[in-house]
Amino acid sequence: MPRTTTGIEAAPARDLPTPATFKFEYQGVEGRLEIAVDTKDPRLQTYGDYRRLAGATPVTYLAATINNASQNIAVNMYSVQVITPSREQLQFKPVSGQLEEWLKTFSSSGPHPNSTNYRQGVDLVNSNQIYLLPGAKRTVYLTSPSSVARVSRVFVYPSGGFDRNAA
Repeated sequence: MPRTTTGIEAAPARDLPTPATFKFEYQGVEGRLEIAVDTKDPRLQTYGDYRRLAGATPVTYLAATINNASQNIAVNMYSVQVITPSREQLQFKPVSGQLEEWLKTFSSSGPHPNSTNYRQGVDLVNSNQIYLLPGAKRTVYLTSPSSVARVSRVFVYPSGGFDRNAA
């Protein structure tokens, strides 16, 4: 069962095994992060199928359920930084960026040109753009090329690269 902690700016370092759940708040935005979602989770099937189709290496997924109750902030989940107990820093970025890398495999200049697979990737990228206006609620996915077994600290950049929030 995932462990849960509530974020405060001075959150102490922890040593939690994954999967782990963290919460954060940012100017009216509330979020719940599931770190290291099981790749067999049905929510990830579309991404896994496309990754395998592209012949790409596995990635680690993070699910972020966002409730944007703010008055004027748009959320793009720019990045989530995970610090491991061994002080390694792992970066999770929106899945749309990873999908863009995978679809290059099928571009006319890619190693396996295929217009059908390329269009499928474009559709996946477009449907996974993260831009939640005030009042929106949605679960979005981020990826990291690194695996993570234990988590010490989590930092969230919910609306760009400058507004860091501890989870």
